[in-house]
Amino acid sequence: MSFKQLITICGLSTLLLFSFTFAQQYAEGEVIVKYKETGMQTFSLMEVSNTMSIQNISATPEERIFLIQGKKGETTQELLDLYAQHPHIEYVQPNYKYNVFFSPNDPYYGNLR
Repeated sequence: MSFKQLITICGLSTLLLFSFTFAQQYAEGEVIVKYKETGMQTFSLMEVSNTMSIQNISATPEERIFLIQGKKGETTQELLDLYAQHPHIEYVQPNYKYNVFFSPNDPYYGNLR
């Protein structure tokens, strides 16, 4: 085996390992939806499906972003397909889980809890 082939195999192995290690995970049965600026109200989102709950997670009212939890047993993919077809939805995505890799060096960070 040549040195070039060995480097290629090591690089691909590392890439594969990192893709499994850092694969984005999401909360099953939940999606984040942003609706278009058309005056659509929260209750209109309920009309699209019989969701368990809708929670406004926007920092400001202008953002129009909602966390939607589906019915029991409803998958994230089903919710994505359902809301992606709606004409008033700007985008829909899974509710991704993010992990913190380090803590800030702020001495008062522990006091935030």
